[in-house]
Amino acid sequence: MTSKKLSKAAQQGKDGDADSLSSASTSTTLSAIKTQGNDLKRLIEDTKLSINTRLDAVDAMLANLQSDQSGVKKKVEDLELAMTGCDSRLDEVERIYRIISTRLQDMHVKLTASGSIRKGPRHKKPQIEAIRVFVLEFTSSPSGSSAPIKDQNGRVFPTQEEREEDDLKKNCVLST
Repeated sequence: MTSKKLSKAAQQGKDGDADSLSSASTSTTLSAIKTQGNDLKRLIEDTKLSINTRLDAVDAMLANLQSDQSGVKKKVEDLELAMTGCDSRLDEVERIYRIISTRLQDMHVKLTASGSIRKGPRHKKPQIEAIRVFVLEFTSSPSGSSAPIKDQNGRVFPTQEEREEDDLKKNCVLST
């Protein structure tokens, strides 16, 4: 529309006289320039609004990413803490394993020296029983009870308390 006004003003300039041409042409040109200026102003404002909207969206995405990043950092810290706990438990298990291994070796030496253990396949039961008793005593808690321990066949070995009760019953039967 603005271009039509400018072309019309240019056409009038070719066809008309100089004075009327100059005032009409100037007025039309100024009107066209004003219209184009307003259009440009609206276009700039719309572009600015669009850019600001996009910047707000980018800011929101950045905030979400930072929130996600802090959540991921928290999860990583939790995992590292759990791994540290597992490492300390593993160290404890290794320490207990070394203690049990040393005690079993000592026990084997003592049993061999006392003659309780003889070489040969027929005499494995005393070793197994001695090891079972040792493990039960070692794994019993300070209160005297222990968690049930199962052998390969799923049989549950008696707890420390159950063994003590059996001993009391045997002593009562023997004393009567």
